[in-house]
Amino acid sequence: MTLREIFVENFAGDLEYHPRRAVVYLALAVAAFCFWIFSPSDVQFTTVPLVFALGSLALLIKGIFLLRKSSEGLGLSDQELARLSDPSNRKSFLHPSPSKPAKSFRTSVPARFFCGQFSISARTSTNHGVTLRCSEYFSLAQFSSSLAGPCVVLLLPRKGCQVLVSRITGEVNSNGPRGRHSLDFSQIPHIICPQMRKNTGRCFALALLVLAALVSGVYCAGKEDSINSESLIAQARKLEEMWTDGTPPITMRTEIQVLDAKGKVTPGQYVVTWQSSSRWREELEIANYKRIRVHDARGYWQQSTLGIQPEIIFQLDSLLDFKTVLKVGAKQVLGKVKSHDKDGVRQKCTEVKWASGTERILCFDEANGNLLTVEYPRSENQNPPDISRIEYRAFNKLGDKRIPYEVRAFRDRTVVVTAKVLDVTPITEDNPALFVTPTNSEFWPQCVDMQNPELVDRVQPKYPTSARSNGEQGRVVFYAAIESDGTLSHLTIIQRATPSLESAAAEAIRQWHYKPAACGSTPIRVETSIPVDFWLRH
Repeated sequence: MTLREIFVENFAGDLEYHPRRAVVYLALAVAAFCFWIFSPSDVQFTTVPLVFALGSLALLIKGIFLLRKSSEGLGLSDQELARLSDPSNRKSFLHPSPSKPAKSFRTSVPARFFCGQFSISARTSTNHGVTLRCSEYFSLAQFSSSLAGPCVVLLLPRKGCQVLVSRITGEVNSNGPRGRHSLDFSQIPHIICPQMRKNTGRCFALALLVLAALVSGVYCAGKEDSINSESLIAQARKLEEMWTDGTPPITMRTEIQVLDAKGKVTPGQYVVTWQSSSRWREELEIANYKRIRVHDARGYWQQSTLGIQPEIIFQLDSLLDFKTVLKVGAKQVLGKVKSHDKDGVRQKCTEVKWASGTERILCFDEANGNLLTVEYPRSENQNPPDISRIEYRAFNKLGDKRIPYEVRAFRDRTVVVTAKVLDVTPITEDNPALFVTPTNSEFWPQCVDMQNPELVDRVQPKYPTSARSNGEQGRVVFYAAIESDGTLSHLTIIQRATPSLESAAAEAIRQWHYKPAACGSTPIRVETSIPVDFWLRH
């Protein structure tokens, strides 16, 4: 038997009304659609998920069609079906020409036969109003329950059709059965039912296997990866966030080293005195810059040697505060979890994405859930990021926390910032003087579930013609305060480029407007840094 004959034997019968097979098709349609809908959003419109989505539509249409009883008699009008009640008119509906397709039709008795659209080699008519047509490749007979009981569909290859006619009529020749014969309907169920059950069983078993594979794919590729991404971040936050409720009163001293643009190492220190989430103090000192923050339940009072924060201070804040690197914005999504081995450690990594691309990649230790690395990929048409990678090392246990005692930040392969915890000392005596509001300080509201500001009105900076012709490119970074009404104030350049690029960036940024940060429904003001890239395509 050829592949063509095998295919038509098992699937050509689907052209007719078949409720059990319709249920299988509808189940497959649901499974295929679930595979697409539960796929990660970043891959939903790639090749494989789209094939499942379009396939589910085809399966749905097929399933609905198989449930339509009106599909019986396909190819004939009601008028033509009515004419078949007269036996003298039946033969005129059979196509004598081999080039014309066969038709499906009703007869005056509760039985019907159908043959595929192949050249006709033989046909047998009966005086009982039933016509069996054998095609060159296959024939199909479909009976009502009064004749065949639970058997609905029979699909026979060419030789099977001849055998059926031979069993019923006792006559067959080398060119197939011909002429008019009387059929003994009592023999039909015994002849056709075994083959019909065999074909139906094949289709049903195949459908179950495909359905099981699709359901397994939906569970593994969709739901599990999405849950794992969120649970990885939640576990790391629980393990590594120090300054939360449950941390005992301590003083932690950290040594900082910063590599400047000239390759010189600048030392600094960071000291935290922690009593509770509503009473703690930070001191950050590096080179000639010093900043003190005294926290209470509403926010913090800040005193610094400058009225603004340098870019390196923003970078240090992100290094020393896990909330920043682990926070996922309202318009960000998590990518699929990917596992790999690095330096003998099994890691699970996930991407934090904007609609325009990946912002950062977080990698966690599969064994204990610690955050190990944060990578900031280079975006198209942008200068390389000032910090491209952060590594967390030398973990130590403190209560139920696991704290990295060493943090390193890289620019490409060069270590530009290092922070090492020197000691953690329990506080035995309270010192109220440490928590007095500093003189000449400014209050900045803060809360645990603070919503970050969102840029809603952006004017694109124009690349100056002179700068483009001179090959000038680079990054300009501004310090700014985003006020509670969404406007910008205290706009100051904290990382320079050429004067023409700085002027073009400042002109555009002054027209920007934000949806302000908020604690609950209350808008608040925050400090931020705003980078603007000018990049020439070569």
